[in-house]
Amino acid sequence: MEKIARRLSALADEAERNVNKRGSDEPDPFWNLAYRAEDLSSEENDFRTFQDEHSSEIARLRTRYDGKISSKLIVSAFKSKTRIRDVFGVGHDLDRSGALRTCVLSTDASDDLLSDHERLVFVVIAAPSCGVSNNATTGGVSVGSWRDLLRSQIAHQQLNLSSHFPEAYGMRSRSGVRDHTAFLYEHVRCKRLQDMLPLKEADSRFRFWSGQLLQALCHIHRQCSYDISESLSVDNVAVSTPDQGRLMMTHIKWGRDLRDATAAKRIKIHRKTSPYCPGECPLCRRQSILTHTFAVLVRQMLGIESIPQHPCSPFPFEALHLDETAMRDGLTMYEGEAFGLRPPASVPLSMIPVVACEMSIMSESEESEELPCIEFFGSEHCTQMRWCFPDRSPLLVASRHGRARIRLRLFVKSDFPSIASSATSDPIATYIVKFFVNESNVSDTVRSILSVCIANHAGRRQATLPELRAHPYFLMTKPDALSK
Repeated sequence: MEKIARRLSALADEAERNVNKRGSDEPDPFWNLAYRAEDLSSEENDFRTFQDEHSSEIARLRTRYDGKISSKLIVSAFKSKTRIRDVFGVGHDLDRSGALRTCVLSTDASDDLLSDHERLVFVVIAAPSCGVSNNATTGGVSVGSWRDLLRSQIAHQQLNLSSHFPEAYGMRSRSGVRDHTAFLYEHVRCKRLQDMLPLKEADSRFRFWSGQLLQALCHIHRQCSYDISESLSVDNVAVSTPDQGRLMMTHIKWGRDLRDATAAKRIKIHRKTSPYCPGECPLCRRQSILTHTFAVLVRQMLGIESIPQHPCSPFPFEALHLDETAMRDGLTMYEGEAFGLRPPASVPLSMIPVVACEMSIMSESEESEELPCIEFFGSEHCTQMRWCFPDRSPLLVASRHGRARIRLRLFVKSDFPSIASSATSDPIATYIVKFFVNESNVSDTVRSILSVCIANHAGRRQATLPELRAHPYFLMTKPDALSK
C-alpha cells in the first residue's frame, strides 16, 4: 500500500504540472482518464512472472493434441499436393517455394471432448527433421528458416492463453525415409483487416478492434519473451470470420529471446523518456516500440497514416527519401506523424561520408507570420539542427495541419564544426523542401491517445501499455453490430 501511495503521489504531482502547463481549464484528456491503481500495482510484472504463474495451463494447451494426430495422417499430408494457405504466416511464407507443406487435419472422430471446430488442426510440415547442419540449406529449408519456424512455435506456445494468436500445440517429428517435423497450430478462419479499411471513428468496430489490438500488444509484452524484429502494420492483423469478434495477429517475425543471459541482466521494467537508446534495457525498448506501433496501427485503421514503416528499421520511425519528385512537388503527410529524412538523392554516394547538413524549419513563405507546422521531435522551440551524414537525421513531427518548408544547407564535414552562423561559410548546396500537412479528422480523445504514444514529444513522457489499456475509450465487449 505504501508503494502504491508513493506512486499515486508522484502521479498527482505530474498531473498538477500538466495542468499548469496547459491551463487549469484545459487538463490533459489522456492522463486524467488513464491512471488506475490496479494497473500500476502490477506494473513490475513481466513475462517471466506470467510464465511461472501459468506454466501448467500453457503446458496443458501445448499437449492438448498429443496422440490425437496420427503420424500416418501427417505423412499423407506431406505426400499430398494439396495446399492450404498459411493465413497466420507461422510458416514464414516458405510454403510458396515448396519447402513446406501446409494442411488442415482432423483429429480422431471418437474423441468426444473436442467440438467440431476443435477437431481441426493447422499443420506446417517441414523436412527433414534434422534441419540444423553445417550446410547453407538442408532439404530446401535453410538453417535460418528452421530457427524461424522453431522460434515461431515457441513464441506462440507462450501466447497460448491469448485469444489474439493461434494456439500452438507442439511439434511432431518422424525419422526414416520420409523424415519430417510437423508444427501444429489452431485452425481459425479469418479475413485480413486491410480489406475492411479505412474505418470511421464513429464505427463501433473501430473502438472494439482497436481495443482488441491494444490487448494483443499487451499480451506480447506481458506473456512473450521474444522480441519483434520487423515493424508491424495492418497487414499483420486479421479478423475471425464470420463473427468478426476475434482479432488475430499474423505474419510476425520473431526476433531474439529476451531470456538470454546477456539480456536478462538488464531487463527491468521502468519508465523511459527516450523511445530508443542502445543502453536501454531490451524489455523497455520493446514496450516503447509496441506503444508507438499501436499509434501507427490506429492511424492506418482510420486512414490517416501516410508514412510507411520500414520492415527492418530498429527505430519505429521511417526516414523519407528526398528524391527528385519530393524536391520538386514536396511531401504530404497527416498531422501527428513523426519521420526522419534521408540525404537528397542528388548527393553522390561517394560524398555522403564527408558531408554534413544544417536543417532549418521555416514557415510556408517569407511573409507568413505563423509558426511552422513541423517541429523537431522533443524540441518544440528549436528551429535549427545539424546532421552529419550518414547518421540518422533529427526526427521531426507534424504538430498540426498546414504548410511548412525545411531548408537543407550542405557543408564539407571538415568545415562543419567551425560554422557558428550562416554567414561564416558558404554551403556547397542548398535545398528547400516543401511539406503539406493534412488535418486528421479525429476526436480530441483519439488525438490525445495518439500523442502519448510518442515518447518525449512536447515535454511529455510516453505512455505504457497498461496505461493505454486502462483508458475507457476502448471497447472490450463485442458490439451488437458484430453480434448480428
